[in-house]
Amino acid sequence: MTSAPMGSSPETDPVPAGVRRLGDGFAAAGWQVTGGDPGAPWAFVARTSLFRWRWMATRMHIFVFGVPIYDGVHPQWLDEQLAAAVQYSRVNKTGLPAGFQTGTATMLVGVGAGLNPGVQSWAAQVHGRKYAAITLPVLGDVATGRVTIPGRPVMGAIYHGYLKGVAEQFVGAAVRPQ
Repeated sequence: MTSAPMGSSPETDPVPAGVRRLGDGFAAAGWQVTGGDPGAPWAFVARTSLFRWRWMATRMHIFVFGVPIYDGVHPQWLDEQLAAAVQYSRVNKTGLPAGFQTGTATMLVGVGAGLNPGVQSWAAQVHGRKYAAITLPVLGDVATGRVTIPGRPVMGAIYHGYLKGVAEQFVGAAVRPQ
């Protein structure tokens, strides 16, 4: 489900190019960017850690997973990848235990071309309600330049504006038609 479609090559396929631009954008902004784990669908993980007084004096560990997606991807598969990304974030967070004025924000960014309405609907919905863990699914369509971000959640609402800004800035730049 995450390989290039038949008849396209990595050089001409805009999806991996969009994922690459996304990872490069985070790296240029000073985020720590590492390649995806073997067997994982994500091409990279970008991470940073921020403290904000306006976040009730919380340090948020933000993880962004760049995932190339193609036709045939279903919302259930995306749910599974989001759950795996949340688990990765929780395990790889440093510092105090989650909940002690610290937590994780996990953004699963799917980059595709001509994304189907079911996948777009999935990304437009608020996901996940776990203790000290926020999720934000995001889709970027390299064919249209459209970025889909869910609305403001009830749980973790104070972080939503920042995370939405990250998605708009980095995903928007990565999927903008070249």
